[in-house]
Amino acid sequence: MTINYHLTKSNLTAIAGKYTAKVNSSGTVELDNLVEMVSVRKTSLGKGDIASVIETLCEVIETELIGGRIVHLGGIVKMGTSIKGTFDGPNSPIDPAVNFPDVTATAGTRVRKAIRDNAEMERIEIPINAPALVEFVNVTSGATDQNISISGLGQLTGANLDFDETDPAQGLFIMDAAATGPDEKVSAIQKATSKEIVFQAPASLGLYPECYLQLRRKQTPTGPVITGKSVNLTVL
Repeated sequence: MTINYHLTKSNLTAIAGKYTAKVNSSGTVELDNLVEMVSVRKTSLGKGDIASVIETLCEVIETELIGGRIVHLGGIVKMGTSIKGTFDGPNSPIDPAVNFPDVTATAGTRVRKAIRDNAEMERIEIPINAPALVEFVNVTSGATDQNISISGLGQLTGANLDFDETDPAQGLFIMDAAATGPDEKVSAIQKATSKEIVFQAPASLGLYPECYLQLRRKQTPTGPVITGKSVNLTVL
């Protein structure tokens, strides 16, 4: 079994110039997956019985944690409780708005040893996080994924929408749907995060009867430009 990872440059001052490994998950295992895998091992229990035992175990763990006890789960994990928030003084009462109980969890010695002794590690290239332009709202007209107003306000939401504003090759562009007009880079941006961009459409938008939005970004300063596009929008 292999743990895939890629290297990223650290932002921590103490290890400036160094790179750290970021693991790339190969998937998620849910309760029904665990039940299936346990059922094919050496056991006379059926899947329903296994699921019932696991559910009962979860309930017992919850009860013990609520009682303030530390739970050791077979060297897999050590679980306990903590109280979040701060207090003004040594005799301050609990403030429900600030203080609340929480769960702590630490990997156990058994699972740590199993991973260190058996897992292989393989470096892979940095995954390409292409921009995903999920939804465009024309704030001026109130329409969603339908139209865009000349000089109007628009809100674009999605994922991986962040870009380097100092790089002329990156940014939000208005593209002619007929591919006959020039690209128009949006300059009047009011808000720009990885999940949302709020901007004013350029006055030159009237050159196109129909257009779409294109986000151009680079994953690394010297990497290639990665693009994502919206649906076609009618220009108002």
